[in-house]
Amino acid sequence: MDLIAVCDVDYDRADAFASQHAVPIACTSIEEILDLRPDVVHVLTPPASHADLAVACLDAGCHVYVEKPLATTSLELQKLVRAAKASRATLCPGHNRLFDPPVTNAARVLQKHGAKAFAIELRLATWPPKDGVAGHWEDLGIHAAYLLQAFLGELGEWRAVSSPNGSNGTGPAALGIGVRCAIGFGSILLTIGTNPPRSTMAFHAAKLSVAVDLNVQSVVLWKPSGLPKPVERAVWGLREGLQHWGWVARNGAQILRPSQLHYPGVGELVRRYHTSIAGGSPPPIDLDEAIHATEWYVQVLAALRNGGQ
Repeated sequence: MDLIAVCDVDYDRADAFASQHAVPIACTSIEEILDLRPDVVHVLTPPASHADLAVACLDAGCHVYVEKPLATTSLELQKLVRAAKASRATLCPGHNRLFDPPVTNAARVLQKHGAKAFAIELRLATWPPKDGVAGHWEDLGIHAAYLLQAFLGELGEWRAVSSPNGSNGTGPAALGIGVRCAIGFGSILLTIGTNPPRSTMAFHAAKLSVAVDLNVQSVVLWKPSGLPKPVERAVWGLREGLQHWGWVARNGAQILRPSQLHYPGVGELVRRYHTSIAGGSPPPIDLDEAIHATEWYVQVLAALRNGGQ
C-alpha cells in the first residue's frame, strides 16, 4: 500500500512531514483525508480523540489502525464498538507490546517448558513527571491491561494504591495495582519521574520464572538446578550472566539495523495488519479481547480521575 496523505491540525507540521517523507498530500482534517477514499487510516492522535476519529473512518468504510488506547471513556468505547460491529471495514488497536520480541520470546520459553504463568509482575516507568497519576495511566495503562489479559485471561477485581505527585504537581509519583485474573494474579507498578525510564515483566510459573526487559529487549530464564542451595545460587548467577551476554551480542547487532531499534512490536503489528487487509483475513489483534482489556483500563482510569482506588 502507498502512503497517500498525512493529516495534522497544524498544516505547517503536516506539510513538513509530507515533504520529508515524500507524501503527496498534507491535510488538516479527517474529512479531507476521507474525501481521498483511502483504504486504511492510521489514527496517531492524542488518546481522547481516538474514538471519534476511528468512528468517522469506519463509517466511511476505511480500515483503521488506532494507536493505544482505543478510547478513554466508557461512552467513547461503546460508540466505537457499535461502529466497528456495523462496519465492513476492520479495526486494529495498537497493542504493540504483544509483538515485541521479548514478549513473544517469553511466551515461547513458557511453552517450551510446558509452564503456565500464574502470576505476572509488570513494571512501567515513565519520564517526565507531568499530568498526574491518571494522566500517565491514560498513556500507558492499556499496555498493562492487554499484556496481563493475554497471559492470565480475563481481568477482574482490582485494588490500587497511589502516591501522588509532589506539591508542584510535577514530582515523582507511583501507582500500584493488584488484579485478580481468570487464571492467576497480576501486579502493576507504574512509576512516574524515573529517569531513565525502564519497563519490565516477570512471569512466575510453578517451577520457573522468566524475566523480561522491554527496553533492552532481553529475556532471562530462572529455573531450579537441583543442586545444594549455595551452589545453586552461584549457578543462577552464572546462567543469568551468560544469558545477558547473549542479549548484549544480539542488541549490538541491532545497531547495524537502526529501523529495529524503535518499537519493533509496532512495525510487526502494522505489517501483519496490512497483510490481513490484503488477504482478507482477520486482524492480528482480536477485537473482542481488545475491547475487554480497554473496558478494564477505562474503569481504572475513571476511578483515578475521580480520586478513587
